[in-house]
Amino acid sequence: MKKTLLGIAGILAIISSANAVDTSQIKAACQSSDKTLWVESNQVCIPRNPCENPNYNQYCNRDFANIQLADREYEAVINHYAEVKKLDCKAVPQDGKFIGQDYVVCMGNDVMVFEFDDINEHFTNYNCLSDGAMKAVCVTIGGRYEMDGECVAADKAACLMINKHFSFGEKLDNGDPL
Repeated sequence: MKKTLLGIAGILAIISSANAVDTSQIKAACQSSDKTLWVESNQVCIPRNPCENPNYNQYCNRDFANIQLADREYEAVINHYAEVKKLDCKAVPQDGKFIGQDYVVCMGNDVMVFEFDDINEHFTNYNCLSDGAMKAVCVTIGGRYEMDGECVAADKAACLMINKHFSFGEKLDNGDPL
């Protein structure tokens, strides 16, 4: 009986070490390619743009697909979203495309790719958020963005996190709606 148990334990140890080698090789190959992303939390290699493949929808966020942002607001929008949704990732800076949708990677222990209508709209009032950023923040905190620019029915605790990710000429009054 002891020999059988030791034999089984030995086989399991061999299989475990073989899987560790396989995983480390897969991770190395994945990280060395510009067409893939390694998701540490799941130990899986995914396409660089999972939004183009329905098999990887869990790594694609289309909440902002119709939103246009100014300058580098996408970084604050994504980092705010990650904190609210408890994702361990940060937005990876990138240039927007002139035509078509923009896809921005949030990389860390977790990985999420965010689709935006545009991330480089020209916006001239630098003391405020663009309308697109306001909509994105409102969606992130579970609110409904009204035509008058107010975010209603939003989670107040999540709303209070906004100042952490966005820099303002003057900070938002935490008691006011977005």
